[in-house]
Amino acid sequence: MTKHILVVDDNTLIRKAICDIILRDDRLAPCTEAKNGLEGVQKATEMWPDLVVMDYSMPVMDGLEASKRIAALMPSMRIILLTLHAELFETATLADCGISALVSKQQAATELVPAICALLGLARAAGAA
Repeated sequence: MTKHILVVDDNTLIRKAICDIILRDDRLAPCTEAKNGLEGVQKATEMWPDLVVMDYSMPVMDGLEASKRIAALMPSMRIILLTLHAELFETATLADCGISALVSKQQAATELVPAICALLGLARAAGAA
């Protein structure tokens, strides 16, 4: 069974690129998308995805506040914070917001899918490097 991912980012091109990266792994289903944190919280509570990939800096509601709200409503939800500013965050701050992992946008092409799979307990794909 494939895992459903919610991608929350205010930049349409980045959202589409993240979904394209995710879809390279056949264990992951097509993404649901949200354009800001508030919409992300709404879609998460409507759809109950297996995991949320959340941008940090967005209008309407930032990724930390949206993650806190999702975690309060769905404590077992896995959330990956995706940001250009990974060096600014401390592990304790992320945990307090319900965030399970942090991935730099600069490293998303190589690190996002492994992080998703690790959080979802998906075994390494056959023939994967």
